[in-house]
Amino acid sequence: MCVAKARGMNQTTSGRVVLRYFPVLGRAQALRLALADRGIAFEDVRPAPADWQRLREDAGFGGPFRALPMLSWGDVNVSETLPIASFIAKRTGQYEGLDDAAVARIEAISSCCLMDVILRIAEMLRADTAYPGSDAPRAFAGLVPRLMPKLELLDAELGTADWYGGKQAVTADFFAAEAMEVLHYALGPARGTALAERLPRLTKLARRMRERPALANVYETRPKRITPRPDEDAIIERMRGVDLSAARL
Repeated sequence: MCVAKARGMNQTTSGRVVLRYFPVLGRAQALRLALADRGIAFEDVRPAPADWQRLREDAGFGGPFRALPMLSWGDVNVSETLPIASFIAKRTGQYEGLDDAAVARIEAISSCCLMDVILRIAEMLRADTAYPGSDAPRAFAGLVPRLMPKLELLDAELGTADWYGGKQAVTADFFAAEAMEVLHYALGPARGTALAERLPRLTKLARRMRERPALANVYETRPKRITPRPDEDAIIERMRGVDLSAARL
């Protein structure tokens, strides 16, 4: 199990902060960004997948649903990615001064980036194990043409602002940046120019996020893979080779 002390500038409330997730990108990388960006010093606990069957029996580790990610902040434990993101946003004051409609907009963008982009691509990588007989590259070739129109809507939603939060990055921005990172990884560098032309605002947002000083350590320690499967590199190479002309990529 890897336990890292993530650097932070300011603890906004008392109590030890621990984020538990596997040593992959998956559901938790945007949460690592959200904590570090607000200067929250937290323990980034990354249990080895091989240890999970043993650890999951401990409700204090995997929460009530025996699943990760799991956030402990002082005496509060929060399960599931989007509730954790909302909890971090509230604890760090991201929603101060916003009405319910503005908060709902931010959380809808976060949900779209996680559920429709990050987790969809993760599902493609595990298609053959989740659905025996399926093929990840073929599934990916069908996914991308459906995915790009939604990403273009997300791109347009950003408008002329630097961030979905306006002058400051909020939860939606961390999930959007991570969605672009995952998409770039799955498509490969050869399609980088075409992707930037289709999604110029999101491309700039992802680049701007990498330039934030508070996030330097998170990007330095960023996992290389989306899933725990050891043959992910080979599957990614096959996915990058599919014909995506229907998606103009």
